[in-house]
Amino acid sequence: AAFVLGDQVGLTAALLRRLVEAFEATGGPIVAPEHGGRLGNPVLFHRALFPALKDQTGDRGGRAVVRQHRAQVVTVPVEDPWELWDLDCPEDYARWLAHLREGNTPPHGGREETSMQQKSQALHAVQGFLLDLDGVFYWDTEPLPGGREFIALLQESGTPFRFLTNNSTRTPVQYQAKLARFGIQVGPETVITSSLATAAYLEETLPPGSKLFVIGQDGLLEALQERGFVLTQEDLDVAAVVVGMDTRLTFDHLRRATLAVRAGARFVATNPDRTFPS
Repeated sequence: AAFVLGDQVGLTAALLRRLVEAFEATGGPIVAPEHGGRLGNPVLFHRALFPALKDQTGDRGGRAVVRQHRAQVVTVPVEDPWELWDLDCPEDYARWLAHLREGNTPPHGGREETSMQQKSQALHAVQGFLLDLDGVFYWDTEPLPGGREFIALLQESGTPFRFLTNNSTRTPVQYQAKLARFGIQVGPETVITSSLATAAYLEETLPPGSKLFVIGQDGLLEALQERGFVLTQEDLDVAAVVVGMDTRLTFDHLRRATLAVRAGARFVATNPDRTFPS
């Protein structure tokens, strides 16, 4: 039986294989990795020692059994001390993250593990992330696996990130609240929507305070109002008709928007989606 620590983050399958091979080659009652004259985990015990392990009490674990049979312990040398590293406190975790940010990864064996090492090194070279929302972190009202943990990792490592979405219906604050329901705690400034992009574009291309006819929901309405545009549903003499997703759309909205465009208003859409997959 191999006693493996759950917080031994640098452990590799290659080291486990070496321990098993050493046991099969020597038949030793205890096989343990060793670095710098100190034994580490995982420790492999022969079944003949199970009664002795069962008799242990308190928080000593298997250390007492190892000490009783120290002369018979078969050691497997380990070059990289991080392979034996385990995390016992927040300070240990901070040291481990700093070690990874320097581009270090534990040694791995085999073609597949080498590929994972290369991927890990490439990930740590990334300076920032642009992240989609719908279908990536959640599906409608259901969170997708891994999202909360991934964002926590970016926050703990200080890696910059922004959420990008072409969904114009919600405001950044509303997206913040939705993500919070899935356990993802972020500020509204991390969310960039197509509504914000549209408002920024119109601010650059239209005079300040221009009147707009808008088909859209909270996200688009708030973004345009914050830029100082005047929104109207009655006056068809507008600088632009601005369209985003709107579940409250009516034929009257379409009629007024069409008349405004035919009268010379610019037609601006928040994103080029031509269909709604529902």
